[in-house]
Amino acid sequence: MDGRLRDSFPVEVAERLVRIALECVHVEADKRPDMGRVAGKISRLYIDSVKWSESMNMPTDQISVSLAPR
Repeated sequence: MDGRLRDSFPVEVAERLVRIALECVHVEADKRPDMGRVAGKISRLYIDSVKWSESMNMPTDQISVSLAPR
């Protein structure tokens, strides 16, 4: 990760998002998670990000995530 971004968001959450993304593109389709599970994981990561922002005294209105289907 770009070192200049380290204080902009929780690195651990970003790494977990990458892991989720990799699960979603697994070569074997039957090993990919269903979207309900993915949405749940991302929701929890969003909450973790908000908590992190609050602990860093950062404004949380700059974080936005949409879980609505396209």
